[in-house]
Amino acid sequence: MSLFSKRVLLTIAAIALFLPVVAACNGDDDATDDVADDVATDVVDDDAADDAIAEEPEDDDAVVEDDDGVVEDDDEMVEDDDAVVEDDDDAVMDDEDDAVEDDDAVADAPQLEGEITLGYIEGWDEGVASSYLWAAILEDHGMTVNMEPIAEAGILYQGVASQDIDIYIAAWLPLTHESYWNNFGDDLESLNVWYEDAVLALSVPQHVADEHGITSLADLADNADLFDSTITGIEPGAGMMEIAMEEVMPTYGLEDWTLLESSTAAMLTEWGGAYDSEEPIVVTLWEPHWAYAEWDVHNLEDPEGAWGEADGIESVAWAGFSDEYPEVADMLANFYMETEEIGELMDYVTVQAEDGEQMDYARQWLEDGGQDIVDGWMN
Repeated sequence: MSLFSKRVLLTIAAIALFLPVVAACNGDDDATDDVADDVATDVVDDDAADDAIAEEPEDDDAVVEDDDGVVEDDDEMVEDDDAVVEDDDDAVMDDEDDAVEDDDAVADAPQLEGEITLGYIEGWDEGVASSYLWAAILEDHGMTVNMEPIAEAGILYQGVASQDIDIYIAAWLPLTHESYWNNFGDDLESLNVWYEDAVLALSVPQHVADEHGITSLADLADNADLFDSTITGIEPGAGMMEIAMEEVMPTYGLEDWTLLESSTAAMLTEWGGAYDSEEPIVVTLWEPHWAYAEWDVHNLEDPEGAWGEADGIESVAWAGFSDEYPEVADMLANFYMETEEIGELMDYVTVQAEDGEQMDYARQWLEDGGQDIVDGWMN
């Protein structure tokens, strides 16, 4: 029974007690009957209201059905969320796997300590490029690396022998730098030979060879006027300048010619101007060098062998270096480059790079595929 119904019954009971008093006072039975009828009518109406309230569960059933629909939607949302979670898990796992692989690669690389100085000859591009490459590699392995540009080869060899410089990455031995090795070799050690068949040459543009038939060193003496009896050379302290003056020129009757001392940069500038204007020029050049990819170069044949056998390019350190820095020595022992590889590296570090950008471009070469080459040395 509802609270309202209980109140109605209490009201009827109160009226029942009150009616005899009213009747006694007024003697009006009809009034009493009217009041009773009104109360009865109110009770009937309340019963109808209770019946209506009792019928309300139909609406509740509809609400339940709606709630079931919501539950179904929630289930679908949960399924979607599960799918998202799975996707996120896959993405996270993939990212974590990649990160782990990268971390493993770093962990596998020997982490070194200490400070090291690399010396190189300014303008000798294979040496500049290889030196900055190794500076980047050693820094990546935890070392502090100082770069020391030197003007002349003799000074560089002396610096390594005295331990002011730790490594000269690009020594040409046994022939081109023979005199320096003879002077300082007792205080030096070779760590590796990383390029074979390094060649010295006197070179002309291919159009000169084709147009004038000049293909050999033996052709120069008869064409002195064409070249104004001048060979454009590089730094006066370079080993190839000594060989050219003492061996090549006397062998081929060029004693009265001038071997013009300049710098590698100046020689290449003269070469480029003559090449573009299709004028004759003969220069001192060597392989490997990026010039062979930039221009169509003809190395003059050396039928008498005045240049001697091909050299190797090797890394030279002060005697005892490999005992003090065994990890670095072991890494360099595996260093080796093909002609195309060193040519591409030189293009990055000595052609594209401006002054001060050499390290950035060495790292760019690593990012652009060179790291695979380096990894091949290390594994």
